[in-house]
Amino acid sequence: MTHLRAHALRLPADHIRIGDYLTLGGDTTRVTFAEHRGGLTRLELDTETRITLKPTTHLTITRPTPPRHHP
Repeated sequence: MTHLRAHALRLPADHIRIGDYLTLGGDTTRVTFAEHRGGLTRLELDTETRITLKPTTHLTITRPTPPRHHP
């Protein structure tokens, strides 16, 4: 059976976490920092890209699936 390595998910910004991938402007970048407080969600995608969103803003992300360990 084939194991999926990632899933595409549409989530509110406050459910995005470090390690997810987000595509903006045609470039896909890994989320390296996520902060959820003060009624805002702040995401850092690399050393130059930071975005601030309302927590309810929906985004489509790619979330890697942890590898399965076979006994």
